[in-house]
Amino acid sequence: MKKIHSVEQIIRILGEVEKCGLKISDACRPHQITEQTYYRWKRKYVGMEVSEARRLKELEEENQRLKRLVADQALDIQILKEVNSKNGKPNAEEAGSENGGEHGAEWLETGVPIAWISAIERALSRCAIGGWTRHRWDCGGGF
Repeated sequence: MKKIHSVEQIIRILGEVEKCGLKISDACRPHQITEQTYYRWKRKYVGMEVSEARRLKELEEENQRLKRLVADQALDIQILKEVNSKNGKPNAEEAGSENGGEHGAEWLETGVPIAWISAIERALSRCAIGGWTRHRWDCGGGF
């Protein structure tokens, strides 16, 4: 079973293993960690105090959160650019047929593909424009 160690425990274990003077495999056994885990921890936390390691973990979590935020915003921008470039209306080639185009997409009266609505609403709500509902898209209140 995988045991999760806190940052404090990791730093304490690293200090104990370094102080014991035994082979790494023998020093890791009482802590129930592998040599690979020891070396991974050592590479990441070497010379750190507990407060520094906590700060590192907080920064890593914040970095992941910001990366997700940037990816979401990039997707929203791309969707809005596509909608803006088409003015919400399909071209004759894109429509393909009267029932929704070559890929079977369904279009609203306003010319907005139904599949785009949730992404567009999400983007608008993030831009603080908000207030858009599916009813407004159906009734021609989109753009």
